[in-house]
This record gives sequence, C-alpha cells and structure tokens, in this order.
Amino acid sequence: MQRRNSDDSLKQAWFNSTTHIQSYLMKPTIASNYLAIFAPQIHNTYTTTASFLDVHSAVNPSDKVDYDAGATNAATFAETLSRYRALAPLLRSDHQGPVSGEGRSHLFGVGYYDDIEAQINSAGNGPRTQGSWLPLLVDFELLKLHDKTLTHGVGYYERFYADQNDNSQFITFSKSAALGYMATELAYGHGGFIPMTEPPVRVYDFVDVAKLEHRHVLPAQLLYANAMPVNILYHDSISNDEVSVSDYIRRYPTSFALSTNDHYLSQVRVTYDNGLIVCVNRHPTRTWQVQVGQPAGTFNFNASPARRTSCGAARRTCFPICSLGRTVGSSINQT
Repeated sequence: MQRRNSDDSLKQAWFNSTTHIQSYLMKPTIASNYLAIFAPQIHNTYTTTASFLDVHSAVNPSDKVDYDAGATNAATFAETLSRYRALAPLLRSDHQGPVSGEGRSHLFGVGYYDDIEAQINSAGNGPRTQGSWLPLLVDFELLKLHDKTLTHGVGYYERFYADQNDNSQFITFSKSAALGYMATELAYGHGGFIPMTEPPVRVYDFVDVAKLEHRHVLPAQLLYANAMPVNILYHDSISNDEVSVSDYIRRYPTSFALSTNDHYLSQVRVTYDNGLIVCVNRHPTRTWQVQVGQPAGTFNFNASPARRTSCGAARRTCFPICSLGRTVGSSINQT
C-alpha cells in the first residue's frame, strides 16, 4: 500500500504537528482504488456537485515515484504522473461536477483539473520561494497555462506571506496585505480567492475582503478568463520604459528578484487578445504612472478621480483594467 524509496524504506508524507502522527505516501498505482470506494459513498450521502483533491495536483510527481520493484512501471516518473492525472476525471464522474485541486507544481495538472488553487513559486531567491517575496514573473503562467484552466488565488495567505525563512505565517493579515494579494491575482490572470474564517482568522475582515474581491477581481476575471495575452511588458522604473522579461533580467540579472531593490521585477502590463489591458504595480516603494484606455472611457467608482487614465501615488497597488477602449478598472490605495 505504501510507496517505497530507492533504499526500500517507506516514503514519508504529511506530518501532523498537533497529533505528532506521521503519515506515509500511498502507492500512486492504488490511489484510484480507494477513490472508487469512498467517492461514491460521499456523493450518495451528501449529493455533491463538485470536489476538491488535496496534494496530488500540488506535488512534483518526480518526488512521488514508487521504487518498489513489484509496482507497475516501477521507478518511473511517467507512471506517477499518469496515475495522478487520472484521479481528476474519476472525481468529476463520481461527484457529477467540476474538480478543483491544490496548487504549487500544478503545471502538471492544469487541463486535467477544472480549477486549481494556484500557489505561486516561480523565480524564488534563496530561502524565499513563495508568494509575496517573488517577482511578478507572469509569462509562463499566462502563455502556457492560462488557456487550460482558470485558476484561482495565488496560494493560501499564510504561504503567500511566508516569513523570510519560508515558514507559513498563521496570523491575521491587514487590508494592505489583502490588496497586495489581489493585485497579484490580477497580474497572473487568476480568479478571486476568499481565505478561511476559522481561528486564527486569516484576514482583518472576512466580509470586507469578499467585497473587495468581488469589486476588483471578479470584473477583470470575467474579461480575461477566455482571453489570451498578446503582449507582456515590464516597466523599468529607473529608465521609465517597458521591455520584455528577458530584456529586463538582462539589465538586472542579480537584483530583479529582490523585493528590497529598486530593480525588483514588480510592474507589469498585460494586453489580451480581446483588447483588455491589465497593469499591476506591486513594488513596495516605487510608483508607476500608467496611461491606458481613452480619456473619454468610464472607470468604476474605485478608479482614479476625474476620469483620468493614470494612477500611481506613493505606496499604491495599482491595477487599471481597460477593455476595447472602455476603461473598467480600479486603483486602490494600499496605505
């Protein structure tokens, strides 16, 4: 039943720090057998219309390879990958609805799962490999994954705002933190996410965060869900021009990933094939004066005043969103 390491020891899985119970990884080849037993019972008991599968869509299959010589296709990456991917359609059938999965290494699962809780781990620097520490490096996500499924969120708040040693922070986060989280959702073209409410509550006000997600992320989500990027440019706040990610990193190869540096890769403009333009500034100190849309366009009530097509006061998370000459975006003060 348990997957084995190359030295024939059992592969450890989740360790419960509360109960101090160590779990062990199930063989990938028998996971579907257990799903076939329990998923129909759950559906029949609760009349489910959707499901969520933890872990399988989040992990790198290379780390879950079964080295038991008696296992089917022992010691192969492809066997684990195909077995984990096969769980999604089984759940979809059993629960008669969409299946969502946990994110991290979800590039292996998009297109098989209908939705992913999409934790961001691209372009890590040293021990800082998650969320808010990372540069806005959106190209792979938008160009290779976006058209396969509409993911939501950018990871659980406690992971997105991990400490400097990459430890999750199980604390209550401020409105400023929530706005930074939403700006990142918009940059990556993700759907909205409302965090958990059980203690410790993840955000300052659960209802207010839900309203902010509905007000600022949902309108953009509806516009970019079925659109594809045609241009992705990064603003260089030093030279005040916009360049590709390759050119930006060539300019600042040792500092683009450092959130404390002026060259931090954190100001991005994404243009979609339906005319939508999303501009996000997530630099902690530097401003970005953005020109988008048409002066006669209409902003929603959270946008810059006087119908101006620009934003960028100090300490601002700015994400104007334009569609086909009709500005429908927002600019939120993060202070």
